[in-house]
Amino acid sequence: MAGLGGGLGVLLLTAVCGGVTPTLTERQQEAVCSIGDRYGRLDMMPSGFEGMAVRVVTEAPDAAREGLRGTLTVGGEPALSIARIEEPRPKLAIVIDDLGLHPGQLLGLWSLGQPLTWALIPEAPYTPGYAEWLQGHGASMLIHLPMEPLAPEMMGISGYLREDQGLAERRAIIEDALEAVPGAIGFNNHMGSLLTTDRDVMREVIEAMPPDFLVLDSRTTATSQLARAAREAHRPVAERAVFLDNERAPERIVAQLEEALAIASERGSAVAIGHPYPETVEAIRAFVSRHGHDVHLVPIERVTEPPLLPPWLRSCPAGAAAPDTQPPAAADQPAEPAAPGPGQPPSAEPPAAEPPAAEPAPQSPPPAQAPPP
Repeated sequence: MAGLGGGLGVLLLTAVCGGVTPTLTERQQEAVCSIGDRYGRLDMMPSGFEGMAVRVVTEAPDAAREGLRGTLTVGGEPALSIARIEEPRPKLAIVIDDLGLHPGQLLGLWSLGQPLTWALIPEAPYTPGYAEWLQGHGASMLIHLPMEPLAPEMMGISGYLREDQGLAERRAIIEDALEAVPGAIGFNNHMGSLLTTDRDVMREVIEAMPPDFLVLDSRTTATSQLARAAREAHRPVAERAVFLDNERAPERIVAQLEEALAIASERGSAVAIGHPYPETVEAIRAFVSRHGHDVHLVPIERVTEPPLLPPWLRSCPAGAAAPDTQPPAAADQPAEPAAPGPGQPPSAEPPAAEPPAAEPAPQSPPPAQAPPP
């Protein structure tokens, strides 16, 4: 097993059992639970199709290095290996919207080896298989909840929340959405440039969600009330700063990622929303290669206010170290939504994901491994 010596930058690579796609074994789960956020922020991320990487981010690397020495084995057997520790950097959460509409949407994105956030459309045909696979891999999933846009002709799928519905009908749609995406830790709006401007309806939607759900306002309109309603309800909340791929040229997507990085560097964190396009995969890969030492890509729950437990840590026994997840204190006046990032068209609906005409074939994993669906 590799030692913990060396400089900053820890990556813990979980062992693989039986050569199958990485799901957390009992030994691995026990090991990561014993670490938790005790020595700093612990981020789990894919490592090819053979393992899961665990990144420890801390301002006290020596203490973390010493503390981790006793956590790499469980019952005398190795559970985690190859350790490096990283100092804090600006945090960027990349949310991939519109998942579930087409087959093969996960493979290229998973191969990036980054802790993305996966937003699944409840009524989409491939959502059940995607949700099951992602939940088994400790991924951070959102319900990508369809909401009525200003242009009703854009509502091409079922399951939209609409202005003309009553409370009971909206609640029934939300209940179906919760059943369709088991393991989701929150929701964001799909479209919604009309409905999200109604704060009363947004309150209804939030009240119908589980009490531990986070809320991501996609801000498809500058007058969205979703984030404000979430703060009033004391829910963990985040807001989209940048849409990545309204223009699908990879160089334009990289430029949007760099804009998101600039916002994260100024504010400490930012949220960017993209889609499962091959161009987006290519751009994220290029961005990480170019700016990987300047930023940490993190799942959405690490940038909400307040932060939430990641899915894999929620299943740990009581006592595992974790960030403060208490909701913020109520303010006399709710905060106004944050302004969108420079150069962003806040009133424009992001395009719905469509299948590429000819998606490039991803590298195939070894036959004994099961890739994402």
